Amino acid sequence: MAIDEWVLRSARTQNRVWQQEGLPLLQVSVNWSTCQLKQENLIETIERILLETNFTIGISQRVRLS
Repeated sequence: MAIDEWVLRSARTQNRVWQQEGLPLLQVSVNWSTCQLKQENLIETIERILLETNFTIGISQRVRLS
C-alpha cells in the first residue's frame, strides 16, 4: 500500500473510532503532493478508501485546493 493511501485510510479509520466513542465528526485534512495530484487514479483511490471505511460524504464535505 502506498503511503498516501495509508495516510488517508488511517485518518478516516481513526475518525470513525472517535465517532464510535461518541465524539462528533471531526474535520480531517490530508495533504497531497503535486505528484500525487497528477496520478491518473487519484479520484478513484480516494473514493475507494472512503467507501471501504464507510464514509458518507455530506453536503458540508468539500475538497479544498490551496
